[in-house]
Amino acid sequence: MRRVQARLNGGFTLVELMVAALLASLVLGASLMLIDASQRAFQAQADVPDVQQRLRASIDMMTAGVRSAGGIDAPIRPYRVGTVRDDASSGVFYRSDTVTAMSGTESVTYWLRADGAGTFDLMQYDGRASDLPVIDHVVQLSIEYFADDGVRLDAGVLQDGPWLHDVSGRLFDADLMRIRSIGARVVLRSVLGPRLVPDVEIRFGAARRTT
Repeated sequence: MRRVQARLNGGFTLVELMVAALLASLVLGASLMLIDASQRAFQAQADVPDVQQRLRASIDMMTAGVRSAGGIDAPIRPYRVGTVRDDASSGVFYRSDTVTAMSGTESVTYWLRADGAGTFDLMQYDGRASDLPVIDHVVQLSIEYFADDGVRLDAGVLQDGPWLHDVSGRLFDADLMRIRSIGARVVLRSVLGPRLVPDVEIRFGAARRTT
């Protein structure tokens, strides 16, 4: 009885204190992990509408641009056109991630620019000096071109000639005049990354006016 009483009066042993500290650390660590997971889930849920809004904005802008393209003498072009970023002047007549809608001497180009952080920005170039990002965290942009009969016009057809001159004196492939619609694929990424919010992909089409 005296030995038991002496032990009770002596407090905890070093081993008991270490075990208690370990258990407390495990409980605290588990609690922090649960809190962090809950915060990430809340952030992910809140970011989904932003991704959807950016996706709708990209569709609306590109569709409006293609539909506003001019008549038969102002074909859509699969490269950048303008006073500063003119691909044709460098001998580039096709980019899979670029589309330019022409209307007389005016143009608007949508193209994908690397932002240096592993993602990209959807750019809008007005054919002059204004070349600004309009949608960020775009992972992919790809454009396909179709003729009246729905036949896909591949890259080779759209850059092998014969060559014509537009009203500004720029060369363009005559087959561009056959383009009546485009098909676009856009993939956007959340600022939180694909591990928390999956990338959002959409495909859509837009037809140019023919008169």
